[in-house]
Amino acid sequence: MKKLYNKGFTLIELMVAVLISVFIMMAIYMTFASQEKSQITQKQITEMQQNIRAAMHIMASEIRLAGHDQSLGRTAGARLIEAGPGYIQFSMDICLTDGTVYVYDDNGTPGDTSDDSKVDPDGSTDGPNENVIYAFDPADDADEDGMIDSPSANFEKLVLRRKTCPTDLTCSGLLPFAEFIQGIRFTYFDGAGNLIDNGGSRLSATQRSNVRTIRIAILGRTKRDIREMPDTNTYDMAGVREADGKCYDLQTPTSPPDVIDCGTVGPFNDTFRRRLLITTIKCRNLGIQ
Repeated sequence: MKKLYNKGFTLIELMVAVLISVFIMMAIYMTFASQEKSQITQKQITEMQQNIRAAMHIMASEIRLAGHDQSLGRTAGARLIEAGPGYIQFSMDICLTDGTVYVYDDNGTPGDTSDDSKVDPDGSTDGPNENVIYAFDPADDADEDGMIDSPSANFEKLVLRRKTCPTDLTCSGLLPFAEFIQGIRFTYFDGAGNLIDNGGSRLSATQRSNVRTIRIAILGRTKRDIREMPDTNTYDMAGVREADGKCYDLQTPTSPPDVIDCGTVGPFNDTFRRRLLITTIKCRNLGIQ
């Protein structure tokens, strides 16, 4: 009689196969989780960088027009109205009271932009987008130093705000302008490039009248914590730190340049990512008589 054998896997073989399968699944999962985490991280960083770049572009464009007044005798009174480290208000005459912008060609024909054109002002700054404020909500930046007070993990506070209103300031409150902004800093210089500062407070009327250049710094922060290591970096909001560890007033044509406050913030020692963007604006319309 022929002996029959039942062929199959032993219990040990099955356990080894299951163990190998578990290792393979764990490797696949860890790879997937790592890729997903990297994608989320890059998405948040990209979103933050797009926000600060867009905010900087619009702010710089509008601040460059501060004091724009082409009316005869400059009767519109466009000027730098308020100026502080974390608060700026300025006006410009760029449209009619109802918001209409008339564009004329060199021959005075309305609407023809085929050649050199100009905006026709109305001699006042009470039209839409002619009186602008940039600042954080006072509840989030009580001392107007340009840094959100105790942002912690509450990303809803990280909103830079903008307000437009007529010269009598009868307008609505500050409206959201850009998200994921933890800090802003406005630094002011006169025509010779000298720093204009009032000890962290808003500039006086005399100081404002001498402003010709404004440096803007925007510090962005990601919506959620994504760093594996704490953010131990410091960020110089008011100047560029040189190799000797000091910040200099590079706008001033002196040798050597004056040492200034770097406006340093941090380290925050948290797990958020941050980016600092700085630009300098020559306000060509300020100081024109």
